[in-house]
Amino acid sequence: MSGSDNITPSARSGYIVFPLGRLFITPGAKAKLEAMGCTPFQYLNRHQRNDWGDLDQDDKDLNDLAVQFKFRARERFR
Repeated sequence: MSGSDNITPSARSGYIVFPLGRLFITPGAKAKLEAMGCTPFQYLNRHQRNDWGDLDQDDKDLNDLAVQFKFRARERFR
């Protein structure tokens, strides 16, 4: 699996494509966001629109399938 041909139409839309479930943040992630002057919401917004951040294409493709079949999707933002 690789390449943008495997991305579902909703993944390219830029619109919210799935609801968020329960949200958790680790103390370390919270501290880092605060130190950067950021809130988690800008990243949650990206996640909810299938912006997987700094993942390789295979992981992005797996996330697109995860959303389609209601599994867990992961992302990495730097």
